[in-house]
Amino acid sequence: MKSSELAKSVKVEITYQHYIALQMIDLHDFSLVKKKVAQEHGIKDAKHLDTGILYLKRYYAIHILDPLNPPAMSLPVDPFWHTHVLYSEDYIGFCNQVFGQYIHHIPLLFEDKVAVAFVTDMYNHTYKRHEEIFGKIDERFFPRDATIGLCCSPKSGSRLEGFVDVALFPEDKLMRLLPSSV
Repeated sequence: MKSSELAKSVKVEITYQHYIALQMIDLHDFSLVKKKVAQEHGIKDAKHLDTGILYLKRYYAIHILDPLNPPAMSLPVDPFWHTHVLYSEDYIGFCNQVFGQYIHHIPLLFEDKVAVAFVTDMYNHTYKRHEEIFGKIDERFFPRDATIGLCCSPKSGSRLEGFVDVALFPEDKLMRLLPSSV
């Protein structure tokens, strides 16, 4: 079995269950996502596309490693997630295989100041968690400043029940207060 590069990049101790889930993320074929993002956004730089996929994988990994606190997506990686969601059969199969459930996408309406405040908190929490899990962050793909990187989130309050028992981090009380519509 091929070793998981994603699991190797994690800076915290993980369980075997985490390792298997990270391996599934790592081995998933994102080639169509990469091609479609390149086509739709006019990106010709292969390294940029590869890094975008890496940060999408990290986003998925944070769901696994911190299942009590739903992560927010960064604006530069959002096209990769949107594109993956558009390949609906693949995305649904991926979610069911890796997470045991579908990860819903909730667009953020910037005129909704309450939602923006909540998702900003989610974003800042995700940035901190990303740094703890993976170390150095490429600011081009996950800007520290939420006003630059903020875009959308998964449905809050949605926990990955299959990973709650092996959660590496405690539930953030603030994340528990998020309305489910965000």
